[in-house]
Amino acid sequence: MNKTIFFSFIILLSVVGILPTAAQQYFNKRYTSSSSASYFSNALENNGKFYVVSGGIDSVNYIGGGLFLDRTGFKFIVMDSAGNVLHSQLYQRADKYYTYFCNSNNFQKVGDNFILAFSMLDTSTDKYNPKFNSYHLGIVLFDSTGNVILYKEYERSFCSVLDVPNILLVDFKPDAYGNWLMLSSSMCNGKIRFHLHKLDSLFDILWERSYATTIMSHTPKHLLIEPDGYVMSGSIDNENIMPYRANYYSSVLIKCDTAGDTLWSWHNKFDTTRLQYTINDIIRTKDGGYVYCGTGEGVPTYRSGSSDWSGIETKGWVEKLDASRNSVWSKSLSPFRTAVDYSQQTVLRELSNGDIMVAGVSSELLDKKDTTKKGWERGSLSRLSGIDGKVLWQHYYGSPDANDTMRMSFYDMRPTSDGGYILAGEALNLIDRNVGPIQRGWLVKVDSNGCVGKGDPQCWLTSIGSVSLPVSNFILYPNPSSGKLVINDASLQVKQSESLSIKVYDLLGRVVYEQSLILNKVQTPLELNLAKGTYILELRTEDAVQRERIVISE
Repeated sequence: MNKTIFFSFIILLSVVGILPTAAQQYFNKRYTSSSSASYFSNALENNGKFYVVSGGIDSVNYIGGGLFLDRTGFKFIVMDSAGNVLHSQLYQRADKYYTYFCNSNNFQKVGDNFILAFSMLDTSTDKYNPKFNSYHLGIVLFDSTGNVILYKEYERSFCSVLDVPNILLVDFKPDAYGNWLMLSSSMCNGKIRFHLHKLDSLFDILWERSYATTIMSHTPKHLLIEPDGYVMSGSIDNENIMPYRANYYSSVLIKCDTAGDTLWSWHNKFDTTRLQYTINDIIRTKDGGYVYCGTGEGVPTYRSGSSDWSGIETKGWVEKLDASRNSVWSKSLSPFRTAVDYSQQTVLRELSNGDIMVAGVSSELLDKKDTTKKGWERGSLSRLSGIDGKVLWQHYYGSPDANDTMRMSFYDMRPTSDGGYILAGEALNLIDRNVGPIQRGWLVKVDSNGCVGKGDPQCWLTSIGSVSLPVSNFILYPNPSSGKLVINDASLQVKQSESLSIKVYDLLGRVVYEQSLILNKVQTPLELNLAKGTYILELRTEDAVQRERIVISE
């Protein structure tokens, strides 16, 4: 075989995925940080290490009795490829309270350094009055060990003398020309608006603008950089549609050119039967359209015996728009309704084949201890078809401490060099109130299929129907069902006298039902006393196994 043919053959094998890939790291870890409040908003990979930003009130402020001084800050953390902390450094000041939204773009790599954009409350001067929560903006440039190279603060011009000086950063990223864009929410005449700073390569302000589509309040969430300008996304409060009703939002996009002049705006149609649609992240897809994620299908909830709202229930939401911003498809990723902000999608990525990866938090009925019947909040990662939004797989991630009383969220999801993803967020442990911090940073490293290790039971979902095993093509019906099912014994390629093990797993891999039996009938009935949800039913003999997804619907 000549060299040309040989290398062509090697390239072909790599394209179809036959060649072995580099070993992947997997972990699911929760980090205490000795803090009363700690969460990971970002995680970057660089040269085989992970760089993480953690916000919170650190233990240096602990004054005893479970109390902390009200002094927020952030940590710069360096980890090895297995998620072990190599180095961390705390940044906080007595005269400034630091804060920032959990956005995947406020922490960026710049050459060999890292830059973080944030908001701060300056308590050292009369100009910033703490009782009004008066914030302004800043950035800090670190080297790879967390040493500060550059620190800058930005004041802002107020739109009126009555305006509360309040500006909170939500997104920060570079354009293709060495400039930086900083999106924030600003208060102007009692209304919240989109506020955009453009900085040069030295982080000096070139211009700043405020944007609004109506007199209603706007809540910015994300900034999309395009060659001819910038798309700002978020939500608007439709208070003139339903006065005196809070949390009635529509998704909104505002596009400006590179000089900051408005080109167009868009929002989804008002629907008084659906009370909330918001955007947390947006991407421009290869076909020229947009995909955004956030919350949707909002409906009111009521207190028992009350005609007044007690809140809004929402689902995690993903929607595809074409280049003219017409809806192509939309998808709800939460199977059960849950309290507001408990089911939402926060960050998107487009894969090379056009599929969409989306991460956030979804509610599932995963625990019998959950007496609310609304489910615990779990970090979620989903893969959708970019063509029609079909869910190809969806994984939920629970506590690394085998503790089912947690609420867990992802705020960042980035691809890693081994083909997997690093997910960053928080794990809120509801039983730690009297023994330690309840809010802790959370990192999960998964492979390209969202699996945490080769034994992750959730990964059965991606292989069902594609694996040929001696026990195959068994018929299980009805599916979905109320829990009463029938196995067609004649479809099983096993001897009638052979012992068959039956197990049912939930989506966290826990066995919720098991039974052993000898097949000697045409049909074998099963009665599963399980809560509503999706499960994996496994049939196993001594040398074979078959698995099928089942849905309990009643």
